[in-house]
Amino acid sequence: MAISKGINKITGSLQGMSMYTTRGDDKIYVRSKGGSNKSTIQNSPKFAKVRLNN
Repeated sequence: MAISKGINKITGSLQGMSMYTTRGDDKIYVRSKGGSNKSTIQNSPKFAKVRLNN
C-alpha cells in the first residue's frame, strides 16, 4: 500500500487505483482496485453462500 505525502492531495479513484484517507491522519493511502464483478457473484457456484446472505 503506497502513501502519498506530497503536494498533490488526491482522494477517490483513478485508473484502477483508489486513494483514501483515514480519520485522524493527514496521509493519503493508495490501493489497487479489486474484487469480483457482479455477474460472477450472481452466477458462479463458488459464491452460493454469499448469495444466501444478500
